[in-house]
Amino acid sequence: MKLPSVLQRLSVLVPPAIVIICLLVSASCSVLRYKPTRLETETGRLYTDQIQLAGTQANRAFGGLNGGFPTHTSGNEWVDDDNFFWAKGYYPGMLWLIYEGAGDADAVKLASTWMAGLEPLKGEAGRFGLGMVFYPTYVRAYQITGNKYYRQVALDAAEKVNLRFTPAGFFPAWGEAGDTVLGRRLAIESLMDLDLLYWASEAGGKNDYARHAGSHATFVVAHLISGDGRILQLADFDPATGAIHGESTPELADNEKYATRGYKASSVWAQGQAWAIYGLASAYSHEQNTLFLNAALRVADYFVDNLPADGVPVWDFELPAGADHRKDTAAAAIAAAGLLKLAKLTPTPAQRLRYRDTAFKIISALSESYLTTDGHGILTDAVYGKRNGKGVAGSTSWADYYYIEALLLLRDIGA
Repeated sequence: MKLPSVLQRLSVLVPPAIVIICLLVSASCSVLRYKPTRLETETGRLYTDQIQLAGTQANRAFGGLNGGFPTHTSGNEWVDDDNFFWAKGYYPGMLWLIYEGAGDADAVKLASTWMAGLEPLKGEAGRFGLGMVFYPTYVRAYQITGNKYYRQVALDAAEKVNLRFTPAGFFPAWGEAGDTVLGRRLAIESLMDLDLLYWASEAGGKNDYARHAGSHATFVVAHLISGDGRILQLADFDPATGAIHGESTPELADNEKYATRGYKASSVWAQGQAWAIYGLASAYSHEQNTLFLNAALRVADYFVDNLPADGVPVWDFELPAGADHRKDTAAAAIAAAGLLKLAKLTPTPAQRLRYRDTAFKIISALSESYLTTDGHGILTDAVYGKRNGKGVAGSTSWADYYYIEALLLLRDIGA
């Protein structure tokens, strides 16, 4: 990524490292007044270094996959895996974060080029995660540039999501509208589709987008989140009545594509817990519904209370003694970003401090011990499909994205 020309000229007068620091702190910052943040001091890594790393890795991923979309690494190489459809937007989306954090026009150019291949996916009405594909990319691109083309693509994707809303009041994780089998399965990570719907309603889409998003969040809180904050990743419900089918539908039980990602169906998948923190904080920010805030606080407190000393969770919070207690940096990064979003919304200073400091601890640990050394991706040791061996022990696009988002949120509060 290139420095803007004004900073290139400035670099003749002052050391390049200081110039780059200025870029991230403020366009008008004083070189003499810059003071490293707590994270920079404690880890020895500048925010600018991490942003530069993200830009380098995005360029490398784009070239290595010939414009394909990195989802996870296998054998130290990025894979464009259609089973991870929902993760295809995270690397182009990360470029918009880089632009917001550093003002780098090269990031915009690469993001715009990369995103052209995403547009056809807006019609994939039966696929999981359209909101996760189009919110970090087309919505953010529209918010930054004002380009109405980006707005229309995002609205088209929101309409496809909305068509799958069931009479029972929730969005199933998979299946076309009206599917009576796939249409039963509710997933905790479906909360991450709601930002697209809330935005679309605010941006001139149908009014029922926000109403359906709120109904879905309410259904999830009622059925997938316990009183002590534990999440259940998956459960099945009659899409017409909402009556529970139990934790699994026989037709789906043996299909790994639709199976739980946790150790077992009833255990607490760490990444699902992280998705819940982030998704419920977002829902509350849009609706100011205290039901969502209280649920977000419960899931956040469970996550924080069960973190190990180094701040990086194992892939499931309820692993038995003999299981593989592998760390999951993806769960850590998602949770850090979610905790920082929640810290802005919580009603008490003590809660704000608790969530901010936990996020700081997580990002410090990731920055010190979990950056990749193989040249692909940013974070290593992410876990997704532990049971089938996909997205395990390497990099994932979503871990990298939320790590950068959390870094920028920490930078904004001076941590």
